[in-house]
Amino acid sequence: MQRISTWFLLIVALVGLGLGLSLTHKQVEARTGQGFAADSLLCGEEGGCEEVNTHARARIQLGSMEPIPVALPAFGFFGMVAILALLAALGAPNKQKPALAVIGACSVPALAFCAYLVFVQAAVIGAFCTYCLILDGLTVATAVLSALAHGGGVRNMLATLKPLPKGPLLLGIVVMMVLDGGLYGTYVHWVKDAGGAAPQRQLSDSGESERADDHAGHAHAKKDALSEAEALEEARKAVDEFLKTYPDVEPVNIEFNRFDGFKGNPDAQVIVVEFADFECPHCRLAGYFMKDIAHRYGDRVGLFFKNYPLGKACNEGITRDIHPDACEAAVATQCAGRQGRFWPFHDLAFDNQKALGTKAVVRIAGEVGLEVESFRTCLEDEGVWDEVRTQVAQGRGIGVRGTPSFFVNGRALPHAHPLFVEAAIRHELSTQGVTELPEDPDGLFPE
Repeated sequence: MQRISTWFLLIVALVGLGLGLSLTHKQVEARTGQGFAADSLLCGEEGGCEEVNTHARARIQLGSMEPIPVALPAFGFFGMVAILALLAALGAPNKQKPALAVIGACSVPALAFCAYLVFVQAAVIGAFCTYCLILDGLTVATAVLSALAHGGGVRNMLATLKPLPKGPLLLGIVVMMVLDGGLYGTYVHWVKDAGGAAPQRQLSDSGESERADDHAGHAHAKKDALSEAEALEEARKAVDEFLKTYPDVEPVNIEFNRFDGFKGNPDAQVIVVEFADFECPHCRLAGYFMKDIAHRYGDRVGLFFKNYPLGKACNEGITRDIHPDACEAAVATQCAGRQGRFWPFHDLAFDNQKALGTKAVVRIAGEVGLEVESFRTCLEDEGVWDEVRTQVAQGRGIGVRGTPSFFVNGRALPHAHPLFVEAAIRHELSTQGVTELPEDPDGLFPE
């Protein structure tokens, strides 16, 4: 029975190893907008896999490094279990019990982590990922099978751990570090490769993810597969399709506040309003783009920035904390504006969006030259929090449901792709008789 349990333990470990790798890759897909739609076998069309894996709690933030997906440590854990189980199955009797005892000991913190993740899914996210639950089940199976294979119960396993079997323990640690380190490097590579090709992600009233299936997103996603000429032609088609419907969009009345972020000419021929969230990756890209717009179009364009954090602390329209630190980051930017440093803080907050808690925003405040003590006091000012809540309410009142969202002279853009924003700006200027527009070397926009 003990020998059979050891071989079953090895099989469980190999399944967990493969599933940990698969789920880590799926977290890349979920994060970059590709989603879990094709995985109906396990998650179902209405399953919670995408919702769980795009949530902020699905990643572990360590300093300024790329966040670690919570599935990634499972790869190293099950790799360690597989090596030690193989050692126990093929090794001499004096090596079997120490290896199995180490597996049992390592299963304890693994089970605690699994229990925490199940709690987060149930109490915080309100949805369950089938892949994650299977990994949790495999972890439970690992603990049970290691005990059965060892024999003698918990007391006997503890006795085997005294003195500590250093050989199996060191082997397990090295295997986990090598596997997790290697997968983390691969994960970062995957994110960089996929991140630029991700379509915009928006959020519905319930906070559930939706993919913006627009032509421009597809053109960008195909960029690596197409030649430059083909990619440009795809982009031109996307712009043409957009401009067929844009003029028919009914403008909405947008109220501006003295506390909104603003740059450019307040009497400009084109006013662009952006609703954004400081933890939203696409908002960060939009920020770079709008800085370029402000530079190239000069006094002809004015830009208003309004906060629309996807956090429950300031956005009552969402049911879950999609971006838990976004509200405080928005308040921090308003506080920076009180000291005349709105845009420097805005830019640096986006540059540091992987870590935007209280300590981080205070550090950023010092870096942009704010008086830090006044800034700390401002972070707790309910009046400033109300400014952010006002911006959120204004956004919801005119139909904002996701970030980034753009309005050009009051007309809502269906998607926030940079091509569409600039196409709308050029259309607005052209209809007002402006003939001298910034250069368009790739011929992306109609004359």
